[in-house]
Amino acid sequence: MTESLKDEVLMSQYREGDSSSFAVLYGRHKGPSFRYFLRQGVGSDASQELFQDVWASVIKAAPTYKASARFTTWLYRIAHNRLVDHWRAKQKRDAVEGSDIIPLGAGDPDMNNEPVNADQTDQRTPERELQAREQWQQFATAFEQIPVEQKTAFILKQEAGLSVEEIAEITGVSRETAKSRLRYAHGKLKAAIGGDQ
Repeated sequence: MTESLKDEVLMSQYREGDSSSFAVLYGRHKGPSFRYFLRQGVGSDASQELFQDVWASVIKAAPTYKASARFTTWLYRIAHNRLVDHWRAKQKRDAVEGSDIIPLGAGDPDMNNEPVNADQTDQRTPERELQAREQWQQFATAFEQIPVEQKTAFILKQEAGLSVEEIAEITGVSRETAKSRLRYAHGKLKAAIGGDQ
């Protein structure tokens, strides 16, 4: 029954001491929140550390939690702030390492991520796999080159399913700025894999 409850209700129940509600919340959001860091190019070890920090913050903040916004907005604001802190601490190093970028739809096997298109798995041929690999490489290269603000907006939209308004709130910019960042990211990534702009 708790599986069908809204995130905000689950978090409120967890605040009141119901640990099974937290288990459901964590199960829903562990994959996307972990991949949020992976796709920012921080590396696997750092992603795991940041991921754990975020969920530790969720647990710590539970006694004072109020459902004034969607749970996902609140969760990704914590994640975004933790990521900003991480980059500030690592300012002297390269901000993005292309080898650590994970393709959208291909998550950590422990996160129970489904294939992007299950229908295509039965029709794989060496030619199609090569074409998909080349397309992914083009995407990864383009993704590595877009500004971090556009990356963040793109990941929050694609991975967390957040609205433009929520992305703006999380990143501390206006709605129009968030919308522009998404538009530029989509345009550049589409062009990189040969799509129409």
